[in-house]
Amino acid sequence: MDDCSLITDVYDPVRDSYKTRLHIYPNPTHDLVVISLPQYIVRESKGQGLIVNTIYYKWSPATLQVIDLTGRIRYSQEVNGSSPEVRLDTRSWKEGLYMARLVFKNETVASAKFMVLK
Repeated sequence: MDDCSLITDVYDPVRDSYKTRLHIYPNPTHDLVVISLPQYIVRESKGQGLIVNTIYYKWSPATLQVIDLTGRIRYSQEVNGSSPEVRLDTRSWKEGLYMARLVFKNETVASAKFMVLK
């Protein structure tokens, strides 16, 4: 039963949307970036005038990807909700803008941008 979730409050994602996002620091960065993963994932399904949000409090697996301005995947790693953050060494990366995204069940569920400066 992969999709079992415990719903504790219908309005939880609205009140605590901070818990559903990727957070990246320091931003901009020079040599190390920390990507904090969301505490839970919200997937939105639309159909016939109805929008349904499914909240995953325990999620696994998902893929964290970092993409450069050319669209090339610079970094990719399988992650899960029990690991709160990922640390990346950016010393060998080119200066520029990057986008981190969390892919869960073939859908981007969270994303954030960061700059690498030299």
